[in-house]
Order: sequence, then structure tokens, then C-alpha cells
Amino acid sequence: MIHENDILVLQKLLRCTKSGQVQWVEKRDEANEWYETKIGGCELCFRFAWYESTNQIGADRRAFELFMPGRNAVFFFGSEGADLMFEILAAAFKEWTDHVNPSIALDFLNEHLPE
Repeated sequence: MIHENDILVLQKLLRCTKSGQVQWVEKRDEANEWYETKIGGCELCFRFAWYESTNQIGADRRAFELFMPGRNAVFFFGSEGADLMFEILAAAFKEWTDHVNPSIALDFLNEHLPE
């Protein structure tokens, strides 16, 4: 049931972000990109989690970490939760709108590999 509840939470945050009830602020420091809002006097925030492989140079974003009253969660890229987090980002920040189009990869392949 935890996964289902997480999805319900993210869907509600997405609806409220789209409607303007929730407004996110981007905060950056040397190590993190944080996205924050306040609801009911409490802070909710999320950030990207970066993972580095031992046989590669550099690190890449691989997940979202969400922190809020009653729940801290991690949503790995490719999961339903991460897709909803990207939709929240796109609803809050115009520069993220290209990240929520699931047909981009398929459009690319259809263009370069016609059948």
C-alpha cells in the first residue's frame, strides 16, 4: 500500500501545482537543486539524487528524493513516481516541459529508423 499512497500523494501535488494552489521555488547550492513549497505551514521539498558508478567519471541524476510531513520517499527514474515528479516540475517550471513527453524517444526512432 505504500506505493499506492505515494502515487496518490504525487497525483494530488501535481493537480494542485497545475491549479496554482502549490507554487514551487527552486533553490540551488553547490551540491543540490532543491524545489520547495510550504503547505499548512510545513515545508515540502524534493531534489534529484545523483549516483556515481565506480567505473565511470562523473555522476548522473537517477532519482528524486521527496521530503514532506509523514513521508520521505525515493522515486527512481523510469518509475511511475519519477514520471509524476517530472510532471510536477513541468507544471511548475517551463524549462522542464520537454521532459514529460513520452513520445520523444519513439518519435526519434521513427524518424531515424523508418520501417
